[in-house]
Amino acid sequence: MEQELKSIINIIEHIEKRPLMYILEANFSAMSNFISGYLLGVDTTLSLNLNAEFSEWLNSKGKQTSLFWTAYIKVILANQDDALAYQLLFEKLKEFLYEKLIVGS
Repeated sequence: MEQELKSIINIIEHIEKRPLMYILEANFSAMSNFISGYLLGVDTTLSLNLNAEFSEWLNSKGKQTSLFWTAYIKVILANQDDALAYQLLFEKLKEFLYEKLIVGS
């Protein structure tokens, strides 16, 4: 699993650096949809549950809600600010993945 997580982090960092290679407009809605779909593919292929685990992780770090990670970032963390939500998407996703890599779960 360590190698898979490193690969996912690598891809997320590449997407962050060159977003227009993956989506038409670099905004939170487009990017969160793309990342959610990517994580769904990873979850299905590798029998993981990163989409749900990321949501649970975000909720454990702050305000407890039942929001999926896309809504949590946009509504709770960014207070509907699209530019801030876009920035926080990568910041929090990488933090989650690095923590998962270090902890090894």
